[in-house]
Formats: sequence, structure tokens, C-alpha cells
Amino acid sequence: MKQLPDAKTLLTKERVQPIVPVSMVTMLGYKINWTSDGCTMHHPEKGGLPITLVQGCPTVPSKVGRVLMKEIEEWHKQQCKVRSILAGEEKGHSLLHQRLEALRDLFPAVPSHLLQQVPGKLSNMSGLVAGTPTTGPSRLQTIELKTG
Repeated sequence: MKQLPDAKTLLTKERVQPIVPVSMVTMLGYKINWTSDGCTMHHPEKGGLPITLVQGCPTVPSKVGRVLMKEIEEWHKQQCKVRSILAGEEKGHSLLHQRLEALRDLFPAVPSHLLQQVPGKLSNMSGLVAGTPTTGPSRLQTIELKTG
């Protein structure tokens, strides 16, 4: 068995049923409701997943599972990128770089592992703190509202 370092995916030579970590599905924005009556997983933009319970475990079709695993792998890669930008190890001029560097400059005493948890739409690289202006009076008003 081998693990991909940046995506944390386990690889095997044998054919196995993929296991999608439920905790990672929640990191993608899905809400999970798992009771003795059944299980539902719903995303606010993508809708619900086709879940069936097999011996009490939520199961999705193989194609859906592969898509979820790809999204989880991308999420992990993105987190690695965010950590390296916040640590100052990766330089660049993209919108993501600018917003993460601005976030780090706004809160220099906050550890990087906390800064990387600031909400934003990282899944499409649209940047961190979506909707928060990065310059001008609106930014100051936003900061005052959040801190005041």
C-alpha cells in the first residue's frame, strides 16, 4: 500500500471498494444526516447524493465515489497550497496569494493553522474571505464590524 503525500489517498495493487471518509465529505460542504432510519448527504449547491445503506454503512455508486474522492484530493492539495502561502514558502501574484497574504498581514499573531480555516471558497480558487473587500473604506468597515 502507498499513500500520495499531497492528497493523502491510499493506493493498492489489489482491486478494492473505495472508502470515502465521511469527515472529508463534510469538508466539501455536504451536510450529513445519519439516523437509524437512513442517511442523507446534501450539498447546498450540488444537491443530494444517491445514498443507500449496506449493512448500516452509507454507500454511493462507484462513479459518485470517484468524483467525491477527486474532490477530496483536490481539497487536500488546496490546503497544502494555502499552508505554503501562509508560511511564506510559496510566492505569487494570484488572487489567492494576494488574499492569503492580506489575511496574514491583517492577523500576524494568529497561527497559520488557524488562518487556513478562515471561511472562503477555496474549492474554485476564488479567494479567501469571499465578499470581504481587500482595500478601501469598505474593508475598514468590515474589519470594525468583525472586531468591534
